[in-house]
Amino acid sequence: MFEGVTHTREIVRAVLVDENYNVCLEKLKDDDGFGPRDYYETPGGGIKPGESHFDALHREIAEEVGYKCEVIEHIADVHDYYNLIKRKNHNYFYLV
Repeated sequence: MFEGVTHTREIVRAVLVDENYNVCLEKLKDDDGFGPRDYYETPGGGIKPGESHFDALHREIAEEVGYKCEVIEHIADVHDYYNLIKRKNHNYFYLV
């Protein structure tokens, strides 16, 4: 475990596939307090207190992609560290 972690963020991520097997990725291109960013990531975000993983996935997909979705299955859990802001991330990936 990395030292200096002050908090943990619970996050849902969607491997979002349409009926033609196209996968949705979001392009992040910015230069902010975290430095320059220019990459792709799966849609998703933080789970609000009291919110289920499925409810968070539905909300995040609606906010970020603009669609309703069907959660098919849980794929994996990935735990990582965001050392710049002393945060541990618990990422829960779902096929959607």
